Amino acid sequence: PPSQTGTLSPSYTVCEGNNSGTLSLTGTIVGSVVKWQYSENDGFSWLDFNSTSTSMTFNNVTLTRRWRVIVKNLTCPADTSNEQIVFVHPQPKVQISNYTSGLCSNDTIKFTLNITGVPTNHTWKLGITKSGFSSNNGTQTLTGTGSGNFSYAFAGMTSGAFTGTIQLNTINNDTTNCSNNYSSSSAHLMTIVVGSNSTAGPIVL
Repeated sequence: PPSQTGTLSPSYTVCEGNNSGTLSLTGTIVGSVVKWQYSENDGFSWLDFNSTSTSMTFNNVTLTRRWRVIVKNLTCPADTSNEQIVFVHPQPKVQISNYTSGLCSNDTIKFTLNITGVPTNHTWKLGITKSGFSSNNGTQTLTGTGSGNFSYAFAGMTSGAFTGTIQLNTINNDTTNCSNNYSSSSAHLMTIVVGSNSTAGPIVL
């Protein structure tokens, strides 16, 4: 009988770097799997993936790929399955571009954040934790749209605390619900020294 692949399923939409799933051939399969193939340019060209299994499991993929399976029965021509896509949304990321490290009592801290991985028309939320300010300490949420540099200013540092901190926590893309947690990252913590002898100036990271 002629080669027959059955049906490849399902498709996936996942977040970059934090994902898993399994593509499988189901239904009537006549012959054996020769190989899997994938395309990273929406089917313009295909690359071989050496597997003879009827299923393929992925973990923490970072690129969108189309998949298909080649099945061949004996000397009959090979059959190519339908295609399924594993679509990967980019993971939102944030870095501290610069911030004012030294302040006098009741000065304003100014800082700039660089946001990447957020498409132009997507909105995001970034949780932060503030301490050492004269008011509004605790958790707060910054918001924005798309990627780029975003500048902020918080007033009311107090010399009584000697230092103030702003910890970046989780950034979330509201449209895709993909997120990135920085709450344990020392590289995403701003420490501001407050006092009469402080020297104002930016720290460039």
